[in-house]
Amino acid sequence: MGEVDHRDLRSDSRNDALQNTREGIGETIICHQNNKGEISHESHCNCKKENEQQSCKVFKQDKATPRCYNLPMIGNISLIVLLGWGIGALINYIADVLPVKRRLTVQFCPVCESRLPLFNYLVWPRKCTQCGTRRSWRSWIVEVTSIALVIWQWIEPSPVLGFPLGVLVLTYFGIVVVIDLEHRIIMHAVSLIGAFLGFGIGLRLHGLVPTLVGGVAGFSLMLLLYYFGSVFARTISRRRGSSSIDEALGFGDVNLSGVIGLLLGWPAILLGLTISILFGGLTAILFLFILTITGRYRLFSAIPYGPSLVTGGIILLYFKDYLLAYLGN
Repeated sequence: MGEVDHRDLRSDSRNDALQNTREGIGETIICHQNNKGEISHESHCNCKKENEQQSCKVFKQDKATPRCYNLPMIGNISLIVLLGWGIGALINYIADVLPVKRRLTVQFCPVCESRLPLFNYLVWPRKCTQCGTRRSWRSWIVEVTSIALVIWQWIEPSPVLGFPLGVLVLTYFGIVVVIDLEHRIIMHAVSLIGAFLGFGIGLRLHGLVPTLVGGVAGFSLMLLLYYFGSVFARTISRRRGSSSIDEALGFGDVNLSGVIGLLLGWPAILLGLTISILFGGLTAILFLFILTITGRYRLFSAIPYGPSLVTGGIILLYFKDYLLAYLGN
Protein backbone atom coordinates (compact mmCIF):
# COMPACT_ATOMS: atom_id res chain seq x y z
CA MET A 1 0.00 0.00 0.00
CA GLY A 2 1.34 3.41 -0.89
CA GLU A 3 1.85 5.89 1.93
CA VAL A 4 -0.19 9.08 2.01
CA ASP A 5 1.36 12.43 2.94
CA HIS A 6 -1.06 14.29 5.22
CA ARG A 7 1.09 17.33 5.95
CA ASP A 8 -0.80 19.56 3.55
CA LEU A 9 -4.08 18.37 4.97
CA ARG A 10 -3.19 19.16 8.55
CA SER A 11 -1.94 22.66 7.71
CA ASP A 12 -5.46 23.91 6.91
CA SER A 13 -8.04 22.90 9.52
CA ARG A 14 -10.41 25.78 8.73
CA ASN A 15 -12.09 23.93 5.92
CA ASP A 16 -15.01 21.67 6.82
CA ALA A 17 -13.57 18.85 4.74
CA LEU A 18 -10.38 18.36 2.80
CA GLN A 19 -9.71 15.58 0.36
CA ASN A 20 -6.46 14.12 -0.86
CA THR A 21 -6.38 11.27 -3.35
CA ARG A 22 -3.37 9.18 -4.08
CA GLU A 23 -2.98 6.17 -6.33
CA GLY A 24 -1.39 3.43 -4.28
CA ILE A 25 -0.41 -0.05 -5.38
CA GLY A 26 -3.70 -1.61 -6.42
CA GLU A 27 -5.88 0.94 -4.64
CA THR A 28 -6.93 4.56 -4.39
CA ILE A 29 -6.88 6.07 -0.90
CA ILE A 30 -9.12 9.08 -0.32
CA CYS A 31 -8.42 10.96 2.90
CA HIS A 32 -10.87 13.32 4.57
CA GLN A 33 -10.23 15.81 7.36
CA ASN A 34 -12.97 17.73 9.15
CA ASN A 35 -12.69 21.09 10.94
CA LYS A 36 -11.67 19.32 14.16
CA GLY A 37 -8.59 17.88 12.53
CA GLU A 38 -9.95 14.30 12.54
CA ILE A 39 -8.82 12.22 9.59
CA SER A 40 -10.79 9.37 8.03
CA HIS A 41 -10.09 7.26 4.98
CA GLU A 42 -11.84 5.63 2.08
CA SER A 43 -10.17 3.03 -0.08
CA HIS A 44 -11.20 1.97 -3.58
CA CYS A 45 -9.75 -1.14 -5.15
CA ASN A 46 -7.99 -0.83 -8.50
CA CYS A 47 -6.51 -4.32 -8.54
CA LYS A 48 -7.12 -6.21 -11.78
CA LYS A 49 -5.31 -9.44 -11.09
CA GLU A 50 -6.42 -12.48 -13.00
CA ASN A 51 -7.53 -14.76 -10.17
CA GLU A 52 -8.20 -12.48 -7.23
CA GLN A 53 -9.24 -8.96 -6.38
CA GLN A 54 -8.23 -6.87 -3.44
CA SER A 55 -11.13 -5.65 -1.34
CA CYS A 56 -10.14 -3.13 1.32
CA LYS A 57 -12.10 -2.55 4.49
CA VAL A 58 -10.86 0.72 6.00
CA PHE A 59 -11.86 1.90 9.44
CA LYS A 60 -11.49 5.34 10.99
CA GLN A 61 -8.33 5.61 13.05
CA ASP A 62 -6.36 8.27 14.89
CA LYS A 63 -3.36 7.42 12.74
CA ALA A 64 -2.99 8.55 9.16
CA THR A 65 -2.35 5.03 7.86
CA PRO A 66 -5.46 3.05 6.90
CA ARG A 67 -5.98 -0.58 7.83
CA CYS A 68 -6.83 -2.79 4.88
CA TYR A 69 -7.78 -6.44 4.51
CA ASN A 70 -7.11 -8.51 1.42
CA LEU A 71 -10.09 -10.74 0.69
CA PRO A 72 -10.69 -13.33 -2.07
CA MET A 73 -13.08 -12.42 -4.85
CA ILE A 74 -16.53 -13.99 -5.09
CA GLY A 75 -15.30 -16.66 -7.51
CA ASN A 76 -13.45 -18.37 -4.65
CA ILE A 77 -16.55 -18.78 -2.46
CA SER A 78 -16.19 -22.55 -2.74
CA LEU A 79 -12.86 -22.36 -0.91
CA ILE A 80 -14.44 -20.30 1.85
CA VAL A 81 -17.29 -22.81 2.19
CA LEU A 82 -14.76 -25.66 2.31
CA LEU A 83 -12.79 -23.84 4.99
CA GLY A 84 -15.96 -23.34 7.05
CA TRP A 85 -16.91 -26.98 6.73
CA GLY A 86 -13.42 -28.08 7.75
CA ILE A 87 -13.56 -25.86 10.83
CA GLY A 88 -16.97 -27.25 11.76
CA ALA A 89 -15.66 -30.81 11.33
CA LEU A 90 -12.69 -29.99 13.58
CA ILE A 91 -14.95 -28.54 16.29
CA ASN A 92 -17.17 -31.63 16.12
CA TYR A 93 -14.21 -34.00 16.32
CA ILE A 94 -12.70 -32.29 19.37
CA ALA A 95 -16.10 -32.08 21.09
CA ASP A 96 -16.74 -35.78 20.37
CA VAL A 97 -13.37 -37.11 21.48
CA LEU A 98 -11.65 -34.85 24.03
CA PRO A 99 -14.28 -34.77 26.84
CA VAL A 100 -14.67 -38.57 26.73
CA LYS A 101 -11.10 -39.80 26.20
CA ARG A 102 -9.33 -36.76 27.70
CA ARG A 103 -6.98 -36.86 24.71
CA LEU A 104 -7.19 -36.69 20.94
CA THR A 105 -7.67 -40.12 19.41
CA VAL A 106 -9.41 -41.76 16.46
CA GLN A 107 -13.11 -41.04 15.95
CA PHE A 108 -15.43 -43.55 17.60
CA CYS A 109 -19.08 -44.38 18.21
CA PRO A 110 -20.41 -42.74 21.40
CA VAL A 111 -22.47 -45.87 22.24
CA CYS A 112 -20.33 -48.92 21.51
CA GLU A 113 -17.03 -47.01 21.13
CA SER A 114 -16.09 -48.89 17.97
CA ARG A 115 -13.90 -47.04 15.49
CA LEU A 116 -15.70 -45.13 12.73
CA PRO A 117 -14.27 -44.97 9.19
CA LEU A 118 -13.13 -41.44 8.38
CA PHE A 119 -15.40 -40.94 5.35
CA ASN A 120 -18.35 -42.37 7.27
CA TYR A 121 -17.65 -40.04 10.18
CA LEU A 122 -17.07 -36.85 8.18
CA VAL A 123 -19.36 -37.20 5.17
CA TRP A 124 -21.88 -40.07 4.96
CA PRO A 125 -23.72 -42.05 6.29
CA ARG A 126 -22.46 -40.79 9.67
CA LYS A 127 -23.64 -44.01 11.28
CA CYS A 128 -21.84 -46.65 13.33
CA THR A 129 -21.15 -49.80 11.30
CA GLN A 130 -21.45 -51.97 14.43
CA CYS A 131 -24.50 -50.75 16.38
CA GLY A 132 -26.15 -48.47 13.82
CA THR A 133 -26.08 -45.34 16.00
CA ARG A 134 -26.16 -42.15 13.96
CA ARG A 135 -24.22 -39.03 14.78
CA SER A 136 -26.25 -36.36 16.52
CA TRP A 137 -27.82 -33.38 14.77
CA ARG A 138 -25.23 -31.26 16.56
CA SER A 139 -22.65 -32.23 13.94
CA TRP A 140 -24.77 -30.76 11.15
CA ILE A 141 -25.66 -27.64 13.14
CA VAL A 142 -22.01 -26.92 13.98
CA GLU A 143 -20.84 -27.38 10.40
CA VAL A 144 -23.57 -25.18 8.89
CA THR A 145 -22.95 -22.52 11.54
CA SER A 146 -19.20 -22.64 10.92
CA ILE A 147 -19.68 -22.16 7.18
CA ALA A 148 -21.97 -19.18 7.81
CA LEU A 149 -19.50 -17.59 10.26
CA VAL A 150 -16.52 -18.00 7.93
CA ILE A 151 -18.49 -16.45 5.05
CA TRP A 152 -19.44 -13.60 7.38
CA GLN A 153 -15.81 -13.02 8.32
CA TRP A 154 -14.79 -13.21 4.67
CA ILE A 155 -17.31 -10.52 3.73
CA GLU A 156 -16.99 -8.37 6.87
CA PRO A 157 -13.77 -9.17 8.77
CA SER A 158 -13.39 -8.29 12.41
CA PRO A 159 -12.20 -4.67 12.74
CA VAL A 160 -9.91 -5.80 15.55
CA LEU A 161 -8.60 -9.17 14.35
CA GLY A 162 -8.99 -9.26 10.57
CA PHE A 163 -9.95 -12.40 8.65
CA PRO A 164 -7.36 -15.08 9.61
CA LEU A 165 -7.24 -14.33 13.33
CA GLY A 166 -10.99 -13.70 13.39
CA VAL A 167 -11.66 -17.19 12.05
CA LEU A 168 -9.08 -18.71 14.43
CA VAL A 169 -10.67 -17.12 17.51
CA LEU A 170 -14.18 -18.14 16.40
CA THR A 171 -12.93 -21.72 16.04
CA TYR A 172 -11.60 -21.68 19.59
CA PHE A 173 -14.82 -20.16 20.93
CA GLY A 174 -16.80 -22.82 19.05
CA ILE A 175 -14.89 -25.62 20.76
CA VAL A 176 -15.47 -24.02 24.16
CA VAL A 177 -19.20 -23.47 23.63
CA VAL A 178 -20.02 -26.91 22.20
CA ILE A 179 -18.17 -28.81 24.94
CA ASP A 180 -19.61 -26.62 27.70
CA LEU A 181 -23.18 -26.97 26.44
CA GLU A 182 -22.94 -30.76 26.16
CA HIS A 183 -20.72 -31.68 29.09
CA ARG A 184 -20.97 -28.65 31.43
CA ILE A 185 -17.20 -28.38 31.49
CA ILE A 186 -14.44 -26.15 30.14
CA MET A 187 -11.44 -28.45 30.05
CA HIS A 188 -8.05 -27.37 31.37
CA ALA A 189 -6.37 -28.46 28.12
CA VAL A 190 -8.71 -26.19 26.15
CA SER A 191 -8.04 -23.33 28.57
CA LEU A 192 -4.27 -23.83 28.24
CA ILE A 193 -4.42 -23.64 24.44
CA GLY A 194 -6.63 -20.57 24.81
CA ALA A 195 -4.09 -18.93 27.11
CA PHE A 196 -1.33 -19.27 24.49
CA LEU A 197 -3.69 -18.07 21.76
CA GLY A 198 -4.96 -15.15 23.85
CA PHE A 199 -1.48 -14.06 24.89
CA GLY A 200 -0.16 -14.13 21.32
CA ILE A 201 -3.09 -12.19 19.89
CA GLY A 202 -3.25 -9.81 22.85
CA LEU A 203 0.46 -9.06 22.57
CA ARG A 204 -0.04 -8.16 18.91
CA LEU A 205 -3.10 -6.00 19.56
CA HIS A 206 -2.39 -4.29 22.89
CA GLY A 207 1.22 -4.84 23.88
CA LEU A 208 2.62 -6.76 26.83
CA VAL A 209 1.36 -4.86 29.88
CA PRO A 210 -2.31 -4.33 28.87
CA THR A 211 -2.50 -7.97 27.76
CA LEU A 212 -1.14 -9.35 31.04
CA VAL A 213 -3.21 -6.97 33.18
CA GLY A 214 -6.33 -7.88 31.22
CA GLY A 215 -5.67 -11.59 31.71
CA VAL A 216 -5.02 -11.23 35.44
CA ALA A 217 -8.08 -9.00 35.88
CA GLY A 218 -10.36 -11.39 34.01
CA PHE A 219 -9.11 -14.37 35.98
CA SER A 220 -9.20 -12.62 39.36
CA LEU A 221 -12.68 -11.09 39.01
CA MET A 222 -14.20 -14.38 37.92
CA LEU A 223 -12.31 -16.17 40.69
CA LEU A 224 -14.04 -13.93 43.24
CA LEU A 225 -17.41 -14.74 41.70
CA TYR A 226 -16.50 -18.43 41.72
CA TYR A 227 -15.71 -18.45 45.45
CA PHE A 228 -18.82 -16.42 46.24
CA GLY A 229 -20.97 -18.84 44.26
CA SER A 230 -19.29 -21.83 45.91
CA VAL A 231 -19.95 -20.49 49.43
CA PHE A 232 -23.54 -19.65 48.50
CA ALA A 233 -24.14 -23.13 47.03
CA ARG A 234 -22.72 -24.89 50.09
CA THR A 235 -24.81 -22.75 52.44
CA ILE A 236 -27.99 -23.61 50.56
CA SER A 237 -26.95 -27.26 50.47
CA ARG A 238 -26.56 -27.42 54.27
CA ARG A 239 -29.90 -25.72 54.85
CA ARG A 240 -31.63 -28.19 52.54
CA GLY A 241 -29.85 -31.13 54.12
CA SER A 242 -28.42 -32.16 50.77
CA SER A 243 -25.01 -33.71 50.40
CA SER A 244 -24.27 -32.10 47.04
CA ILE A 245 -25.45 -29.25 44.86
CA ASP A 246 -24.50 -27.86 41.48
CA GLU A 247 -22.32 -24.78 41.69
CA ALA A 248 -23.16 -21.72 39.64
CA LEU A 249 -19.64 -21.42 38.20
CA GLY A 250 -16.92 -23.94 37.53
CA PHE A 251 -13.19 -23.28 37.61
CA GLY A 252 -13.16 -23.66 33.85
CA ASP A 253 -15.21 -20.45 33.68
CA VAL A 254 -12.48 -18.73 35.70
CA ASN A 255 -9.82 -19.92 33.27
CA LEU A 256 -11.91 -18.87 30.27
CA SER A 257 -12.36 -15.40 31.75
CA GLY A 258 -8.59 -15.11 31.98
CA VAL A 259 -8.24 -16.16 28.34
CA ILE A 260 -10.77 -13.53 27.24
CA GLY A 261 -8.94 -10.98 29.38
CA LEU A 262 -5.76 -11.70 27.42
CA LEU A 263 -7.63 -11.24 24.15
CA LEU A 264 -9.40 -8.03 25.14
CA GLY A 265 -6.64 -6.49 27.24
CA TRP A 266 -7.04 -3.86 29.93
CA PRO A 267 -9.42 -2.11 30.49
CA ALA A 268 -11.68 -3.66 27.80
CA ILE A 269 -12.03 -6.85 29.89
CA LEU A 270 -14.15 -4.90 32.39
CA LEU A 271 -16.71 -4.08 29.69
CA GLY A 272 -16.46 -7.61 28.35
CA LEU A 273 -17.27 -9.16 31.74
CA THR A 274 -20.13 -6.69 32.24
CA ILE A 275 -21.66 -7.74 28.93
CA SER A 276 -21.13 -11.42 29.81
CA ILE A 277 -22.85 -11.07 33.19
CA LEU A 278 -25.83 -9.25 31.69
CA PHE A 279 -26.14 -11.77 28.87
CA GLY A 280 -25.70 -14.64 31.34
CA GLY A 281 -28.58 -13.33 33.47
CA LEU A 282 -30.90 -13.10 30.47
CA THR A 283 -29.83 -16.57 29.31
CA ALA A 284 -30.43 -18.03 32.77
CA ILE A 285 -33.97 -16.64 32.88
CA LEU A 286 -34.75 -18.09 29.44
CA PHE A 287 -33.11 -21.42 30.29
CA LEU A 288 -35.01 -21.80 33.56
CA PHE A 289 -38.26 -20.86 31.82
CA ILE A 290 -37.73 -23.64 29.26
CA LEU A 291 -36.92 -26.14 32.02
CA THR A 292 -40.05 -25.12 33.90
CA ILE A 293 -42.47 -25.51 30.99
CA THR A 294 -40.89 -28.85 30.03
CA GLY A 295 -41.14 -30.15 33.60
CA ARG A 296 -37.39 -30.63 34.03
CA TYR A 297 -36.71 -27.76 36.42
CA ARG A 298 -35.09 -28.41 39.77
CA LEU A 299 -33.91 -25.88 42.32
CA PHE A 300 -30.46 -24.37 41.65
CA SER A 301 -30.07 -26.13 38.30
CA ALA A 302 -26.58 -25.57 36.87
CA ILE A 303 -26.40 -23.50 33.69
CA PRO A 304 -23.31 -23.47 31.43
CA TYR A 305 -21.72 -20.05 31.73
CA GLY A 306 -19.06 -20.43 29.04
CA PRO A 307 -21.32 -19.23 26.18
CA SER A 308 -22.07 -16.03 28.10
CA LEU A 309 -18.37 -15.29 28.59
CA VAL A 310 -17.74 -15.98 24.92
CA THR A 311 -20.55 -13.59 23.97
CA GLY A 312 -18.86 -10.70 25.77
CA GLY A 313 -15.61 -11.39 23.94
CA ILE A 314 -17.32 -11.72 20.55
CA ILE A 315 -19.17 -8.41 20.92
CA LEU A 316 -15.96 -6.49 21.63
CA LEU A 317 -13.81 -8.31 19.09
CA TYR A 318 -16.26 -8.49 16.19
CA PHE A 319 -18.81 -5.72 16.77
CA LYS A 320 -16.60 -3.06 18.32
CA ASP A 321 -17.45 -0.39 15.74
CA TYR A 322 -21.19 -0.92 16.14
CA LEU A 323 -20.88 -0.87 19.93
CA LEU A 324 -18.84 2.34 19.93
CA ALA A 325 -21.30 3.98 17.54
CA TYR A 326 -24.20 2.93 19.78
CA LEU A 327 -22.51 4.16 22.96
CA GLY A 328 -21.51 7.37 21.19
CA ASN A 329 -25.12 8.08 20.31
